[in-house]
Amino acid sequence: MSMNRNLRSLVEAAEGKSMLDAYLRDVNKNMIDADLRGVNLRNAKLSFARLISADLSGADLLGANLEGANLSAAYMSDANLRGATLTGANFDNANLNGADFSKARNLDQAIMPKGYRLVKE
Repeated sequence: MSMNRNLRSLVEAAEGKSMLDAYLRDVNKNMIDADLRGVNLRNAKLSFARLISADLSGADLLGANLEGANLSAAYMSDANLRGATLTGANFDNANLNGADFSKARNLDQAIMPKGYRLVKE
């Protein structure tokens, strides 16, 4: 079983809880190209995680800490980032179509894709 499948299974089982946090510490938060479509990462501690080119489409990142995380070229369409901490998060070249940044903290300090305009409701 690949690391990607193991990670997805663990994330689905952990539902964003401490088991996931422990696993992320063990893999040094290196999740390049990870398949995390639609998973529950609510309140996950993902500061400084390497999620380059990861598929987080439809993922629930409500309240997650993404401080300093590298999400460049990540696919994040329809991801829920409500209330997430985004200080220094790198979304360069990420697909953010339909992503919800409502009440996200420090969004102005995140690196967004060139030309990206946040639509305010």
